Amino acid sequence: MRITFTLNGKSRTLEAGPGEKVRDVLRREGIFSVRNGCDGQGSCGSCAILLDRKLVNSCLLLAPQIDGHEVYTVDSLAKNRELSALQSAFIDAGIVQCGYCTPAMLLAAHELLARVEELSREQVQDALSGIFCRCTGYEQVFKAVELARQRMGDPAFKGAVAPEFRGDLRLIGKAQRKVDGPRLARGERAFVEDMVQPGHCHLKMLRSPHAHA
Repeated sequence: MRITFTLNGKSRTLEAGPGEKVRDVLRREGIFSVRNGCDGQGSCGSCAILLDRKLVNSCLLLAPQIDGHEVYTVDSLAKNRELSALQSAFIDAGIVQCGYCTPAMLLAAHELLARVEELSREQVQDALSGIFCRCTGYEQVFKAVELARQRMGDPAFKGAVAPEFRGDLRLIGKAQRKVDGPRLARGERAFVEDMVQPGHCHLKMLRSPHAHA
């Protein structure tokens, strides 16, 4: 069926197959920031999008459910590849590690900052409660959201993100940005699943049934 919706501020009309999920539609349209961390069970939150400004899991939505609605992904946050205050804060606070769930965490924090001025730790915890992070740990998120809130009011605001040691050394003991942090925060192609093209070949390993053969 044909569906028409707004994607990151631009109107899009496309064909969706029977039973096709929104996550698959978006990835087919080149939006790779919606990740598959739970095989469509809706338990990890890595495929989150903003549907009419509300955070939802795109793997649980059928394509017709976004017909006539607004959809925003993390791809909308950076303007001309310049990171938003929130994306920059996430990188500085050390949240962007493997980067798989980073787009979803950014959207959750973005939605929270858009509707709440005075943040509490409990509100941040609630906003991120639907996203499962396997490598970062969650403590830095509180620092990143507060840092982003400060920078939204004062773009020049720096703020200490972590204690530093050994003033006689240039890199060791110093908070450093992850080299590929900006790429991951923008939700760009970064993982094997992002590189698979239509009509790709599969490699199957045939193992010997005989030991030491």
